[in-house]
Amino acid sequence: MVLRFINIWFCFLVFTVAMASGPADVERFYEPLDKLSKNPLLQSRDKISPVNSDEIFPFNALQFADKLKKIPGMPFDEQVQYHLKRLTGSYANPVFDALGIFAELDSLIVSEFTSRGVPAEYALLAPMLSGMNAQYMGPEGKRGVWQLDVVTAVRYGLIVSETRDDRDDPILSATAAASYLRDLMNQYKSSEELLWVYISSPAEVKRAYARARSVQLEVVRANLPGYLRHSRPLFSSWVFLWKSFNMDNLTRFSPSVFMPAERVKAPNKIHLGQIAEVMEIPVSELNELNPALKNSIAQKQEFIWLPKGKGAEFQTLANSIASYKDTLYFSKNQVRPIVVDRDSPANQATTTVTTTEKKYHVVKSGETLSHISGKYKVSISSIKKWNNLKSSHIRAGQKLIVRQTVRKPIIAPQEDKTVRENVVIEQVKKEEEENKVNQEPPAEITPKTPEAPKPQPKVQPKEAWAYYTVKSGDTLYSIGKKYGVAYTKIKEWNKLRSDNIQIGQKLKIKK
Repeated sequence: MVLRFINIWFCFLVFTVAMASGPADVERFYEPLDKLSKNPLLQSRDKISPVNSDEIFPFNALQFADKLKKIPGMPFDEQVQYHLKRLTGSYANPVFDALGIFAELDSLIVSEFTSRGVPAEYALLAPMLSGMNAQYMGPEGKRGVWQLDVVTAVRYGLIVSETRDDRDDPILSATAAASYLRDLMNQYKSSEELLWVYISSPAEVKRAYARARSVQLEVVRANLPGYLRHSRPLFSSWVFLWKSFNMDNLTRFSPSVFMPAERVKAPNKIHLGQIAEVMEIPVSELNELNPALKNSIAQKQEFIWLPKGKGAEFQTLANSIASYKDTLYFSKNQVRPIVVDRDSPANQATTTVTTTEKKYHVVKSGETLSHISGKYKVSISSIKKWNNLKSSHIRAGQKLIVRQTVRKPIIAPQEDKTVRENVVIEQVKKEEEENKVNQEPPAEITPKTPEAPKPQPKVQPKEAWAYYTVKSGDTLYSIGKKYGVAYTKIKEWNKLRSDNIQIGQKLKIKK
């Protein structure tokens, strides 16, 4: 009974310390993990999940502390325990996913860091700050796996423009992040101070020093925003997790999230669709390999990632690729082609639709709502709401309703070549007899009552239409803006009763 009271008191103490240091600010570090499950790239991968988190993290707080003390520079305190309990508890599944993605780049990233004299542990800033979401946008506008702002990115050689953002490229941005950390290490001798500056900015830390009127880290720390006060213990937690558990338990993705690739330079302005068609590479692969290209367009002498082994072929065909359908791909007045993956069945375009499915889960002995929520990737509060549960208590044999969001493939029927290219000009011809003037014999004319000439039917002008195939994310408004017409006209021309349109639907638009 006494031991139970001590445990309860200790947990309350930890919670109180965490709350006092700003839990609302801390949530910004967990937001990337919340969004990781919605990453469309991960949803397209087959995932082999690790075993139950309780089997991977069976040790208690004292064992956490003992293991963490063996890692130099990683002290164990109440805040570290607070984050470890969250990362290995309710956030265990997204943590495994983030570390599984990180493991795919580990060797490449570590070489970038160690070659610049930066400890490899700082590479764990990537999953900590972004959850390994390549296009994650942070609260202050920082972007990418390494959460770099525009000024820092450009200063360290990345391109940030209307057509390209190298912060979305995990390898290129890793080089910039490692160089930035190297320079910060030369300026800031304290590892905690370095974390403050990297996560926020030098200006933010200078303001904290000004408020503190001291150079003592303890005093400065108290004058930092709440989230920065958690940066050191949270970073310690991520480093501890990476070094402490069996790597065989990491999430595995098939195919890999980051495919083996090699880098080439564009000889001229080039569109990924041109490469896909000429070299017969699925355009989806090229888009995944080149997240930095905002519109799938690389400017002259910009880098492009290609699947491993395709670099030499590209160099041979580069000029012909750049000129292939260039008037179509880069015309200001026409919509770019839809490039269909050549390896898809019957050369059909495959898309997906998101639906919600209702399932039933029969509770097994020893299961908790936490286990079930992790299995189905839904929140505990949602399960309680769906089943009208007033508490978290469940029993073996109980049947629970679970609603899951799933993505199902939709295969659009094969289109002819002109429709595939997404821009067709069709001349609607009238029947010849409708365009001719009726050739009736002239009526007999008398001087007294001259007959008025018959009005001749007007020749109907030929009508020109553009046919547009709806893509994911399209709306009637965005399509109308693209063609410079009101979206209500598109509804009228296609006899639509609502604003709803479907992926693969073909709409005609008057030119």
